[in-house]
Amino acid sequence: MIKSDFESIIPTALHNDYPLIYTNIPYANEIYNALCEYGFLDDLKNDKLVFEIEARYVLIDKFLKQSGITQVLEVACGFTSRGLNFCKRNTDFVYVELDLPKVIKEKKSILNKVVGNLPSNLYFVGDNTLNKDYINKT
Repeated sequence: MIKSDFESIIPTALHNDYPLIYTNIPYANEIYNALCEYGFLDDLKNDKLVFEIEARYVLIDKFLKQSGITQVLEVACGFTSRGLNFCKRNTDFVYVELDLPKVIKEKKSILNKVVGNLPSNLYFVGDNTLNKDYINKT
C-alpha cells in the first residue's frame, strides 16, 4: 500500500467525524480530538452535516438493535465509535471492524488512549477488500 492511500482517508474521516462532536454519541469528541493531531483545515469543517451524519449514525444503531443480531462485520469502519459502544453495552455482542491496515492501526491506538483496555468482543482487521490478493485469500 502506498502512503497516500492512508493519508487521503484522514480528511474524509475528519469530515465525517467533525459533525459528531455536536452530538451525544459517546467518544465522538475524544476520537475527533485525537484525529486532529493530523491537522484539519478549517475549510473542511462543516457543521451543516450534523443532523445528516447523526441521523445516519442513530438510524444504523437502531436497525442493529432491532435486528436482534449479535455479530457485525463493518467494512470501511473508519473512526466511528459504534463498535466500541455496542461491545461495551453488551459483552455477548461480537463486532469486527475492517479497514485499511494503517487506519485500523491508528484507530486502535486512538481507542486505547480514549478508553484504555478495549472490550474483548471488539475485533479489528486491517486489509483492503479491493485488493485482488485479499479477495483471492478468502
